[in-house]
Amino acid sequence: MTVSNVPCVQVCPTGIDIRDGLQVACIQCAACIDACNEIMDKVGYPRGLIRYTTERQLVEKEPSRVFRPRLFAYLALLAVLCGGVIYALTDRVPLEIDIRRDRNQLSSINTQGMIENSYIVKLTNKTQEPHNYKITLAPQEGLSLELRFNDVPLEAGESFDMPVSIYGDPDVIEFGQTPVTLNVTSEDGKYKVSKQNVFTTQGQ
Repeated sequence: MTVSNVPCVQVCPTGIDIRDGLQVACIQCAACIDACNEIMDKVGYPRGLIRYTTERQLVEKEPSRVFRPRLFAYLALLAVLCGGVIYALTDRVPLEIDIRRDRNQLSSINTQGMIENSYIVKLTNKTQEPHNYKITLAPQEGLSLELRFNDVPLEAGESFDMPVSIYGDPDVIEFGQTPVTLNVTSEDGKYKVSKQNVFTTQGQ
């Protein structure tokens, strides 16, 4: 049988002779493997004259091992990476709140005689969808909250600095520092975050 009549050469789309070994022009289509196996079946010889193998298997004649230590190492590494990604997604805080006090003045007295503390509340929407958020003050005798806006609409990933003031009744609030808690809740009720700070009567 001439070279041109060898099926494993005829079926090659790049026209190389696989009998010369692995070549740069080979596109790994495996057409020559199928053609060779068909011929081997016809003449009664075992398949695999042309096959994917390793130099070690050719020299040492050892069978191919599917379960190798390296495979288990790769699977373990993949499991760790997948676990890390899942943990990062599930542990991610959907709403972040940060409260900063006005450092220039601890407190002041307004025209109604109430003690005023000013804060900047930074809200960050870490979800993948827009939300409206409302800020409230945890109920506490003698304290009230004043907001510049009733709610804060934020797009996905957006942040906003919200000025707020807390007023204290000097006849009710004790002198010194009083812990206060601000609650931020999404309008749909899915997310709620609380953050503590202090209300001070010093420096008025």
